[in-house]
Amino acid sequence: MTVKQALEHYFEVKSDFYCKYKDVDLPKPIKPIEITQEVDFEEIEKELGFSIHTDIKSFLSSYWFNEIEGFCNDRYVHINGISTIEDVRNDVLVGFLMGDDHFLKDAHYWYMGIYEPFSLFVNNTTGEVSATILYEHNTIHLFDSISGFIINIKAEITS
Repeated sequence: MTVKQALEHYFEVKSDFYCKYKDVDLPKPIKPIEITQEVDFEEIEKELGFSIHTDIKSFLSSYWFNEIEGFCNDRYVHINGISTIEDVRNDVLVGFLMGDDHFLKDAHYWYMGIYEPFSLFVNNTTGEVSATILYEHNTIHLFDSISGFIINIKAEITS
């Protein structure tokens, strides 16, 4: 499954959740918008000094969206939205700067969001998604890919 397909699945799950609880006073999810303009990663990669993993590029160039939030393995997940090309650029540059401070030095890591109480990082070499508490030097491997992670985000805890 591609990252874009996983995102489409997530947005459908979120929409179904909203419809299920439409009588409750929930904020209506903002409909994601497919990105039709080309995101120029070459300039960003030059500034970083390395290539960005294709899954990260795909995640950042598929849809404009407000946020991704839900639950994965009964833990709260939050990923900030992307609404402009400048957001993509800033997200990548800041995300990899945070990743460079990561205690693991085997690769560059891109900060993706929160997997409470952990931070989410994507290994730029392998595309694997991990949850990390930096100050404890504690890392948990979650999924082999961004699409594997996104497809497992649920709108509510289902135990």
